[in-house]
Amino acid sequence: PRLSLTVNCVFDFVYVSAYAFFMFVYSKMTTRPSIAYMTGVLLYLAGYIAFAVLTLATIFDITLPNCYSVGGFLFVFGSALLVWATVGPLPKKLSDVATVSFLRSLLGKGWSLFWGSSAFLVGSCIFTHDSFNSSPNNAIVGYSFFVIGRLYFLWGSSTEEVDLLLRTKERRRLRSLSIDD
Repeated sequence: PRLSLTVNCVFDFVYVSAYAFFMFVYSKMTTRPSIAYMTGVLLYLAGYIAFAVLTLATIFDITLPNCYSVGGFLFVFGSALLVWATVGPLPKKLSDVATVSFLRSLLGKGWSLFWGSSAFLVGSCIFTHDSFNSSPNNAIVGYSFFVIGRLYFLWGSSTEEVDLLLRTKERRRLRSLSIDD
């Protein structure tokens, strides 16, 4: 258990650092994401801080009974804001909602951040429920939704210049040349 707590602590601090960095970047951007989006990310940061405090408390045998629930609720509210902030492109006319092209667009990249946020929302609800009624199945299902959400976030963040594996266009070109040789 000590090794798993140590690994968990490292990941908690990686996530806290990453989300703090996102907030720093947002503060420097001239064109920022929506307030709902930035607030959702800020709530994730606060949730990761709650989880890091819980992990550290557990390592030092200190009981903090509410950190898991608090972190879970912060993730639920953060995810709800991100779902709201990442709704993809909507049709201009209500009659276009039932069209095949719109229904197909729901599965496209324009909606990927929405689906990632939705998966995080479901996972967060499962973990928050787990904070009151613990079960190993909750963790498995919750983490499964988080993995799905992360994959959607990666897809939504990829561009022509940087792909899902964070490779630049030039690096992909060089890699294909070396494979062909």
